[in-house]
Amino acid sequence: MKKAIRDLLSSKKAITTVVGLAVAISARYGFDVDRDFALAILGAFAVLVGAQGVTDAGKEAAKIKADMVTIDLGPVTNETVNGGKRP
Repeated sequence: MKKAIRDLLSSKKAITTVVGLAVAISARYGFDVDRDFALAILGAFAVLVGAQGVTDAGKEAAKIKADMVTIDLGPVTNETVNGGKRP
């Protein structure tokens, strides 16, 4: 459980989301921040989280592709396909 929480908190998406939430909460309840500025910052964070998600998906696809086993069939001829029988 501790490892899962540590991995989550070290993720770029999680950190960006937490900072974005802090900006939203401080704009709403805390500091006197211009609404348009806060929305621009939150939009940038949303784009960053989305882009990081796409990057992570690409990394995962590359990892799956690298783990795939390839089978070498050798030279494929008419004899090997038909079990040595000629059509």
